[in-house]
Amino acid sequence: MPSFSIASDGRLRDESAERVVDHALQEFPWLNGGGLSLYIALSKAYWDSSAQFADYCAAFDLSVPRFNLLWQLYQNHAQPLSMGEISARLSVSTAAVTKLVDGLERDGWASRIPHATDRRVVCAQLTEAGAQRFRGMFPTLLQRLGVLMGGDRKSTR
Repeated sequence: MPSFSIASDGRLRDESAERVVDHALQEFPWLNGGGLSLYIALSKAYWDSSAQFADYCAAFDLSVPRFNLLWQLYQNHAQPLSMGEISARLSVSTAAVTKLVDGLERDGWASRIPHATDRRVVCAQLTEAGAQRFRGMFPTLLQRLGVLMGGDRKSTR
């Protein structure tokens, strides 16, 4: 269980993380304690926010990988993406992409089309129903993420 306090210099202290760092430094005295502290903080932030985002996606009957595929296809709506391109963008196998596209296709949100110049390549693109689905949920997801980050901030650009 995390335990927080305020240090004499006004910084927030994560006492449970400090115990982990202290223990690691006893076993590995040459370690960079600051680096380990940063790793712990980033890990906690990543796992906590990832779990929260998964919950937000689930409210729209989506997994995070399905959302990520929708996002990639939406961003590139004018240019269908090959399974290989999607695989590289999502850092998953082409088999995983095939399975994800299967699901979006079953739901009517994506379709497969042949590549414009290479008939060996299959591409995926968002259908109009998929684009509408994405446009309908994306603002809500971003608003919820904004609240998670400490407020509903507007873009400064």
